[in-house]
Amino acid sequence: MIPLGVFLLGPGGVGKTSLMKSLIDLTVENSISCAAVNLDPGCSSLPFQTIFDARDIVTVDALMAEEKVGPNYAMIEAFTRVIEERVKIFNIIAELKPEIVYFDTPGQMEVFLFNRETPVFLSEVSSCVKPIGVFIMDNMMVKDACKLVVTELLSLSFQLHLEIPMVTVINKVDLGVPEDIDKLVKDTGYLISKVEAEKTGLEKDLILGLIPSLRDVRGSTRVVYTSTRTGSGIRDLFNIIHEAFCACGDLT
Repeated sequence: MIPLGVFLLGPGGVGKTSLMKSLIDLTVENSISCAAVNLDPGCSSLPFQTIFDARDIVTVDALMAEEKVGPNYAMIEAFTRVIEERVKIFNIIAELKPEIVYFDTPGQMEVFLFNRETPVFLSEVSSCVKPIGVFIMDNMMVKDACKLVVTELLSLSFQLHLEIPMVTVINKVDLGVPEDIDKLVKDTGYLISKVEAEKTGLEKDLILGLIPSLRDVRGSTRVVYTSTRTGSGIRDLFNIIHEAFCACGDLT
């Protein structure tokens, strides 16, 4: 059986690594074998054991010192070197045969999204896992209607560019989200009315112009609300990931 390959995606600081830890813990509690892969050569520490750690190939700090370059270039170059070693990852997965493989990705999401090696990596990794993306935003990214639209656009860019199924997560809900967030996510007409009430001028016109096309392309989707501090929503996310690959399941 080909294992699931769950890629945790999103901007820095949204809680990708903490959410991955929570998913791993829940997977183990359910007696499902799993493995963790760290693709981030810039992380300082991890709260879980890995079968492959990017930092064993190269670290951002070491590359900065070695090449006398800045952090942005070092991050791009380090990640490229890691992905070029992808056969090692594939071989380890094939040897261990876990049921789920969780992939932690770089905090600078554009490093993963636009790297020239990423599409090749995802194409080849499909031979040993069934990939699914978990796009994570936090409470601050949805604190008003306009921010939600921009964040949905980011999520859609991942889905279109990476060409894998995508689950959307709003994390850190314990820190507060709009009371009407679920209606904003599901009801396009309501979202439009909120933007009209919140904004004026060119920004309003641009956002309103985006919404119909964005929602039309995105279609109906399920959004999961999570908190790693309280544990809320983690099982819902875990179940949706599995449903995506059952005969009757999808992401709507």
